[in-house]
Amino acid sequence: MTKKIDFHIHTISSIKDAEFEFSLEWLKKYIEETDLDAIAITNHDLFEKKNFEEITTNLGEVKVYPGIELTLDIGHVNIVFPVACIDELSDFSDWLSGIHQTQSDSITSEQLCAQLPCWNQGIYIFELGKSKGVKEIPDIFSNVVGGVPNQLRFNIAKNNQEGLVPCLFSDAHATNQDSGNRNKIENLKNKQTYLQIDSCEFEDIKKCLRDKSKVSINKENLKDVINIDG
Repeated sequence: MTKKIDFHIHTISSIKDAEFEFSLEWLKKYIEETDLDAIAITNHDLFEKKNFEEITTNLGEVKVYPGIELTLDIGHVNIVFPVACIDELSDFSDWLSGIHQTQSDSITSEQLCAQLPCWNQGIYIFELGKSKGVKEIPDIFSNVVGGVPNQLRFNIAKNNQEGLVPCLFSDAHATNQDSGNRNKIENLKNKQTYLQIDSCEFEDIKKCLRDKSKVSINKENLKDVINIDG
């Protein structure tokens, strides 16, 4: 089977974002029009448990995963976590609020590991081909993939035998009005990733993202496989 996932959606603005007001109705419409099976909520240097629970409660069968777009001193990384990490993520976000006072503030990889107990459970999506992308990924991180902004970058990364497994995401703002047009659904319809998996359980997603042959920007490029007795 194949599942369609958006690994990077903003629902709350921060000091590193333009101001916008969250719209649950917009998010529902976006998921419906793009036929998504799962999403990850990854706001800039913050995680709000109340917002996450509101979204989870109202999206029915769509899987929703908590995450954060984190500003490290080496560049930006989107980290997606299993739902069991929400309390630790919330505490980590509270700690971050005392660190990030300006757009240029960042933390080190060592601070991340020290302050977030579940840091090693996450899927680390390091942005490729962007000015704030990470040039060299520390060895301490596993479950690492490469985040790309468009389909061309996805294909380049997928064809690079030495590179990371690519992951295309929308970086959308879930709002009815946005100054940067990052809520225009028509422009976001080709900015998700198809995975060859039977379910959207977190461990299945994590395993799938280790194999370039099991990710695509087109459903037709993946084999529709059914797993019987292993």
